This record gives sequence, structure tokens and C-alpha cells, in this order.
Amino acid sequence: MGKAYGTPASIEHDSSGSERETAPFSLLSAKYVLKLGISKSEFCRRTLLSEKTYERIKYGQLADRPKPETVMQFCVGLGLSLEESENLFNAAGYYLGGCKLHEAYRELLSMNDSLTIYECNDVLRHLELPLLARWIEIS
Repeated sequence: MGKAYGTPASIEHDSSGSERETAPFSLLSAKYVLKLGISKSEFCRRTLLSEKTYERIKYGQLADRPKPETVMQFCVGLGLSLEESENLFNAAGYYLGGCKLHEAYRELLSMNDSLTIYECNDVLRHLELPLLARWIEIS
């Protein structure tokens, strides 16, 4: 069992001020991967995240505070709904709002029927914001 399974859930406050319990990022991300039954190669192809990241998610060993672009790649690559994506960002300690980049992420996720990382990067580039999967060579 990965060490993340012992991590307690945190308490968040929603817009009405009510408390709600959220699972740690590592557990929530693993839940989505298991729910979709996605293979390692398909996960890497769709998210442009590494095989090592997939393994860490699968075994509950991913850090609970990943970079925001990693969370975004995960959400886009797996086609998560806006609500699921917000839950995942919140579990990672981020709020989708309050800055230009996170507002752009929110907008992209709200229309994520079948967006790819490349399509998100086109929008982010146009807005002069940092790209996802920055290791991808830009032509």
C-alpha cells in the first residue's frame, strides 16, 4: 500500500461557507485513473505525463501538491468534467480563479469535451500564458 493512503482528508470551504471533506490529491487522482481503466501508455499519450507519474498515481505515491500544469494536463488528458477538475485542483491546494492563468484553465476545462493538451497550448500561447508540457518543442 502506498504511503498516501494514510494521508488524512482535508477540510475545504465551499462558496456558501459550508465545510466539505476533500481527499488528498494522490488518492483522488488514483480514483479517476481506476475509474477510467486507462492503461499506462494511453495515460501518457493523452496527458503527456511520464510513465513514472502514472506509476506514482497508481500506487498512491504522487505528491499531494503537484504543479498546477501537471493537474491541468491530468484533467484535460482524462477528459474530466469541470466539477471533477475543480475537485482535483482543490485537493492539490489550488483554486481555479484569482489569476489569469487559473482563469484560463477554468475556461478551457469548462469546454473540455475533447480538448487535447496541444489545443490547450494553442489557446495558452495566444493568451501569452505558460504552456502545458513545456518540454514539447514548439514549431
